[in-house]
Amino acid sequence: MRKVWRYSGSLGLILAALFFGLFARGQTSPEASGYVPGTPIWVPLIDACMTRGGGRNDCIEALPPEIYAEFLAWEQGRAAERRALMKLPRTPRVPAAKDLPEIYRSPLSLPELPAEIASSLEQSGCLIPQALSGHSNVVVGEFATAGQQDIAVICSVDGVSRFEVFWGGDASCPDLDNDSPDWGLLYQEAEWEYYRAISSADPAHIRHYYDKYPEECPVDDLPPLDHDGLEDIIEEKGSSNLYCHEGRWLHLCGGD
Repeated sequence: MRKVWRYSGSLGLILAALFFGLFARGQTSPEASGYVPGTPIWVPLIDACMTRGGGRNDCIEALPPEIYAEFLAWEQGRAAERRALMKLPRTPRVPAAKDLPEIYRSPLSLPELPAEIASSLEQSGCLIPQALSGHSNVVVGEFATAGQQDIAVICSVDGVSRFEVFWGGDASCPDLDNDSPDWGLLYQEAEWEYYRAISSADPAHIRHYYDKYPEECPVDDLPPLDHDGLEDIIEEKGSSNLYCHEGRWLHLCGGD
C-alpha cells in the first residue's frame, strides 16, 4: 500500500526528513540516538512522531513508502510466525478451564443467551471465555441479513476456542473455521487473562478499515454493506472483520 506523509506542521516534516536522510544511507541502528545495533529503520521515525503527540497507527502510516513497505513485510512475517505457533499442541503452562472459573463461564450463567441456546452450548461442553476488555463474548446483531437477529459467541471446548453463530432465520453462512488453541490466548499478568473477543461490527466500522487499508484486505471490492459483521479481536494486538454475504464469509481487514 502506498502511503503519504501525514505529519502536521513544518517542524514534523523537517524532523522526519532528517531521520529519513540518515537512514536512507544505510544506518539502521544509530547508537548516538540511543538505539541498540540492529534496531529496525522505522523505530526511531515512529518514536519521534509519537513523541510529538502522534498516535502509533498514524505514525506508522506516515512512514516514507519504502520504509513502510519494509515495516509491512516485517509485520507480515511476525503474523506468519504467530499462525504457526497457534497450530502447535497445547502446552502444559496454561491452567485448565476448570481452574479458571473467573474466565470460563457456563453458558447457563450468561443472561444474554436465550435458554435454548445456552442449554445447547452446555450440552456440547462449551464454556464462554470472558475477555480482558470486559467483553462477555456473546453478541447480538444482524449478521446474515438486515432485519434478522442472530447471536454469536466464542465457545471453548477442550482448550480450543471458535466462533459459533446461531441464526435467527433462513439467511445464514457456513460454520466458521477459526479455531484457536486457548493456550495462545491466555496470558498471565497479576492473574490469568483471556485476550480474544468477539464484537458486532456495523457497516460504517467495516468500511472504515477497508478504506484505510484497501490493499491489505483480501477482497478487492466490498459489496453493498447493509447489515452487521463480526469483529474477531485479539486484545492489544489487532482485529479482523468477517461479513456474511450471499451465503459465504468475507474475511476483511480490521484494526492494528
